[in-house]
Formats: sequence, C-alpha cells, structure tokens
Amino acid sequence: AAALTLTACSNDENLNDGPVELRLSSSLEVQTRANTQATAIAKDEIVSVWVDDAGNGTPLYKAYQLKADGANGLSGTPMYFPQTGNDVDIYAMHGNFTPAFAIDEDFPTESKTFTVASDQSEMGTSYTNSDLLYAVKQDVARTPENVNLTFYHMLSKIEVAVVVGDGAPALAADNAISIGNVITDGTFKPAKISETEIADQAARAQMITAGSTSGNIILGQETCTDFYGNVVYNEAVIVPQNMGGKTISFNLASGGVLKYNIPSTTIFESGKKYRYHITMRLSDLSVAAEIVDWDDSPVPEDDFATMD
Repeated sequence: AAALTLTACSNDENLNDGPVELRLSSSLEVQTRANTQATAIAKDEIVSVWVDDAGNGTPLYKAYQLKADGANGLSGTPMYFPQTGNDVDIYAMHGNFTPAFAIDEDFPTESKTFTVASDQSEMGTSYTNSDLLYAVKQDVARTPENVNLTFYHMLSKIEVAVVVGDGAPALAADNAISIGNVITDGTFKPAKISETEIADQAARAQMITAGSTSGNIILGQETCTDFYGNVVYNEAVIVPQNMGGKTISFNLASGGVLKYNIPSTTIFESGKKYRYHITMRLSDLSVAAEIVDWDDSPVPEDDFATMD
C-alpha cells in the first residue's frame, strides 16, 4: 500500500466561508529496496482523481490528471472543497489503462481495460506504468490539515534474485531472464467501497479480471553474491492469474537454456508478491520461493520453501 497525502491549504479563517483548496502531494510507505516505486510515485506518472460531494453525491472533479514529480509532489489544476460545506469522497487510480483516462471523464462504472508491459527489464516507465494502484477516502471534512490516502497495489509482482553457482554460467547479453505464456492484459472495475472494505485483499481482488492476451515477460538480469545483505531482485508487475506450469527461462551466453517450471498449484493473487531465490549452476537450478504481501518486509531466508 502506498500513502498519498491530500492537503487542504487555506487560511483558517476561510475554513467555513471561503474557498479551501485541495492540493495533492504523494508519500509512499518505506518498503524494501526490492520494491521499485517504493518511496515515491515515479516522476511523470499520472494519477487520475475523482472528488464527489459526499452530501449529495454530485461529482465535483472527474478524472483530474495529476503528475508526480518523483519527490512526493503531485501537480495539476487546483481543486477546492465544495461551497456547500459538505464532506467529500475521493477516489484515485494509476495504471496503464487503454484508453487512458481523459480529464472530466466519469468515474468508470464498467470495467476498464489495462495492460502490463512485456519488457520490464529496465525497471523504467514500462514497469511503473504497469503498476495499477487504487485509493479510496470517504467523508473527508473541510480541513487545513493533510488528508492521507492509502493506495493499494491491485496486481501481482514477481521478484527473482539470481546467484551464480557451480560452473559459473554466464547469462546472455540481453533478454536473458523471461517468463513464458503470461497473460498481459485484464480489466479493472473500481468500486466505491468504504476504506474498511478496500483494506480487505479479497474485496480488492474482485475488481481485477485477467484478460486473454498472453506473451513473454522479460525481467532484468542482475545477479547478486548472496540472498542476505547483498540480495538484488529483478522485478515485474504481473496480472493476477494461474501461473502453474509456466516457465522461467535463463538464456546463457553459451547458447544453453536453464528452465524452472513454476509449480502447478501456483496462483498469483492481487496485492501479493512472489519471490524466487535462484542459484544458477552450469547444469541445473536450485530454487527457493516465498509469497508475501506486496508492502511487507523480507522474511528470513529460513522461511523460503526450497525446490530443487
């Protein structure tokens, strides 16, 4: 979950009878270094915001486009609390939607199509655009204080750490690590549910449906010396889906390929990340895996399940 701060900036004397501006700035909960886009929404990423008058349900702002500056700031056209004095409900989302939201577009009542990038090897915009986030904050009263929104990761993530073992096999120069036959699209049907409900992983999962387009997902190919203090992860955002039987391939500079078949019972769920610690030997792979909430810190190595 990522925290976004919604600030109402005004002189206190204007709180009851004058315009009270809403200004958005972002701050993300500090996560592990394995999480890209962990301390701030990445620079130039777009967050779409809807603000409703909580007293009568009237939309005040629709699909306002706010741009992240990469340092916890968000900029866009000013917004204000309603002159009715009523509270407001706020809904915000970020993702690689097709088509992208246009300003003044109604809150989606039908499913919205999204995609994740096939090549996420560079951990740049292809990854950060793919990260679908959603936040809900209801019954927000006029205030000069910060109003905190909590964004949730709606998709899944894979993290692969690789240690070079016996025989020192070298990875190919590019496109060395990939996952085959992965669904890369889906639909998102956001619900105006309460903050308590959206905190429930099962409720969030119901908003996401996997699509039918599939292909390879290319990861980065950094290696690390160990899985403890020097662990480095190659990450990719994945549409929640049945990953059983799919193959993680390691193309070697020699032309050979090492492969790991994901166990048949593996289902990638919304808001979860799936970590694989892989020791790459010349003839085979040794794999240890764990499943954690996306925003959790790492657990000790002993908590990984080992699969040779």
